[in-house]
Amino acid sequence: IKEIIHHRKTGLLVAKENSALLASSINELIENPELRTLLAENFYKKVSTTFSAQEMARETAEIYSSVLR
Repeated sequence: IKEIIHHRKTGLLVAKENSALLASSINELIENPELRTLLAENFYKKVSTTFSAQEMARETAEIYSSVLR
C-alpha cells in the first residue's frame, strides 16, 4: 500500500489499531470535498503512470531479461 498511498497526497494512511484516527479521517473526507477531490486526482495520476500498460510491460520484460541472463 505504501508504494501507492502517500499520506495526504494520494490518500490517508491510518494505523490499523487506531480506530479513533480512522473515524476522524473518514469524517475529514466527508466534510472536505476539496481534499477528497485532490486525493482522488493525485491517486489517479499516480496509478495511471506507475501501473500503466507500458510500465507493466517494461517491468515484465526486465524481469524476463534478468531471469534469462
